[in-house]
Amino acid sequence: MHRTPISFRASFTFALVLALAVLGSSSLFAQTGKTFSNIDDITQTDSGGVGWGMCSNCAGGQVTDTFWMAQNQTTPSRDGASTELFMSGQGYSNVLFYNKLGPLDTASHFTWDFWVQVDSTSWHAQTFEFDTFQFLNGRRYMFGTQCNYSNGQWQIWNEGGGRWLNAGFACQKFMPGKWYHITWKFHRGTGTNTNMYYDSFSIQAQGQYGSTRYLYAVEPSGPLPAGWGDNLGVQFQLDLGSSGGELHEWIDQVSLTAY
Repeated sequence: MHRTPISFRASFTFALVLALAVLGSSSLFAQTGKTFSNIDDITQTDSGGVGWGMCSNCAGGQVTDTFWMAQNQTTPSRDGASTELFMSGQGYSNVLFYNKLGPLDTASHFTWDFWVQVDSTSWHAQTFEFDTFQFLNGRRYMFGTQCNYSNGQWQIWNEGGGRWLNAGFACQKFMPGKWYHITWKFHRGTGTNTNMYYDSFSIQAQGQYGSTRYLYAVEPSGPLPAGWGDNLGVQFQLDLGSSGGELHEWIDQVSLTAY
């Protein structure tokens, strides 16, 4: 396996109306929307504004010093260049891997789409976490999601209350060696509405039929820590269970559309 860790560790009328609506929405998207493709392939490291970073002391669990990410992995991969995330540590150790994409303050709707694979070390996991965030006007919109191995549920994050909530549907443990295609859709309130909205979730194991869930869940955002500026980005977090051990995760074809 190639491994090069990053150094920082109807009717005509209806048809016409529909066409005009699509054209209008496309024009609006062209003015205000943006798709960040292949985020896993970005090589820039975070120096305060954009790029990849990683940390354990920011991840809310036991701190470990053993973690890294390695890009351009040919096996396993879908497009020839996946990114591997790794950590090891004692029980309940956590590591966060994040990518800051830069501010896009006009965006209020988000589609996060990615592929993920794990290996047999995944049985050591407590949770696999997948987040999209927007920092805007002193608010932190943290659209946190995770597959909780300990209770078998997909969960979403209540930023204002600082807690995880069951999303209302089961999360089966990922089968080692199989790619899973995951898509989350979110939006935030505008104006004086600072709520976060979890709209839908889709998952499909490679070679199998997928499923979509519509959540319509509303959670409060929270205050942005002092000194933090506006930004947009995605995160992957690895959380070990009580026995500790190590975890490997591969991500590929990671994209975020914001509009």
